[in-house]
Amino acid sequence: MKCPVCKFELYIFDQLRVQTLSEHVCDPNGEPCKKNVWKCSNPKCSTHEYGVIWNDDGELYSDKFFKEGELKFINDNDAPFGSYSRQANVEIYKKGMPKTDIKICKIGKITYLKEYWYKSNEDGDVLKSGWKLKRWKDKNGHTILYQSPLRVYKFHMKHFKYHWTNYKQCGNYFSQNITEEQHAKNIKFFVNQMWNGDFYPKFDNEKRKWFLLGCWVARNVYFWRFNHIKKMKAIIDKEHGNVKGYVKQINKAIKLMEK
Repeated sequence: MKCPVCKFELYIFDQLRVQTLSEHVCDPNGEPCKKNVWKCSNPKCSTHEYGVIWNDDGELYSDKFFKEGELKFINDNDAPFGSYSRQANVEIYKKGMPKTDIKICKIGKITYLKEYWYKSNEDGDVLKSGWKLKRWKDKNGHTILYQSPLRVYKFHMKHFKYHWTNYKQCGNYFSQNITEEQHAKNIKFFVNQMWNGDFYPKFDNEKRKWFLLGCWVARNVYFWRFNHIKKMKAIIDKEHGNVKGYVKQINKAIKLMEK
């Protein structure tokens, strides 16, 4: 990796307990494990004034707070060249990109935006770019991403198919290197996801008609899947967390279903 300020090579300075973004999301209060931290090999680099270091993914940490513009990052990208974070800064956060979202018009409560996107590599080079139309809707004093009714329906049915496929794979328990307890959690998760979300709305105040239509289709067009999950949920609810009580019954039912 190379420094995003002077382009000198970085070197592994030490191993420290720094928290990555994924660790912060999964376990914000947990103690992070030790990992490599990198420093710029150029002794005259301005990053040393602020104690700037990076982890293996290119995420930045510093001993001192610095304002935007105090460190002259190349292309306004604070991640090292050759890192995942530099690519993410371009594709997700659009750091240093010349074009930003442009408001086209507003019709009723729907605002139409021209949103630019970029495809990059780990050096932050733009390989491909374009734009897509985004629609935002004013609702109860907030702005939310607007999805067309047909898109809501397709998204619902896509998730139903995804949950069903993964649920059937739970029947291959003995070929998986996981504990019986974890296997039970997987089964329970997908059963509940289909029951509360695919077959019936997760929330009582759900009023989106195309979402409700997706639930109706899942229950009636795929009625044999609905009846199967209904029986499985009854088994899980009856056992009240008894892992061995429902794992064997559901595995047997899945295998019969596949035949």
